[in-house]
Amino acid sequence: MKRLRERFSVVTADESGLTLIEVIVAISIIGIISTAAIALSITSLNSASTQQRRDIAITVANQTLEAVSSQTATMNAAGLSPLYANRGSNQVVSNWDAVSGVDEMYPAWDSSASTPNSNGSTLFPVVSPVITQSGTDFTVKTIMGICYQPKAGGLCDRTNPTSAPSSTPAGFSQLLRIIVVVRWTAGSTCQGDTCSYVASTLIDPHSDLEWRSNG
Repeated sequence: MKRLRERFSVVTADESGLTLIEVIVAISIIGIISTAAIALSITSLNSASTQQRRDIAITVANQTLEAVSSQTATMNAAGLSPLYANRGSNQVVSNWDAVSGVDEMYPAWDSSASTPNSNGSTLFPVVSPVITQSGTDFTVKTIMGICYQPKAGGLCDRTNPTSAPSSTPAGFSQLLRIIVVVRWTAGSTCQGDTCSYVASTLIDPHSDLEWRSNG
């Protein structure tokens, strides 16, 4: 009887030990899975926030381009378009080199601006006030320049690498290129750097033809 009790005690102790190991292994597995799930959730949230900021930047850029396109761009006798009226030369040049795509056009500013550092009209300033949406600050720069497109078709570009022509060269049409740059620094992907979205369009500054009807 004593031997049976001893054997029973040994078996019970062994089974108890195996159960404890199983519990520890199970807890470890659950911990690993939970850690992976949490990491995946954090990554998903960061990706969603990154995409949200980019969507906002796209919306801001497109709205700016639409606002510019909806206004009269016709140049006056002095060759000035109201789109870049009161834009000082210093303000334009200081923001010019920081934007990609400007090598394809000549900078456009108002030589009669109140000061060389003038930011432009309140409607289309070179640098707009900071826009804050969803807790993120977005800076907006609207760069305007002049380019020349062959009347036979082709890219609107510079006709001379360095200086703008005094008048539209023969066989070319003068156009305005508008470049909108939206930048932000929030989010893990933009820490220590600046994320940006760039949109552009071409606008014909010539006056529309007047249609006459008989009668």
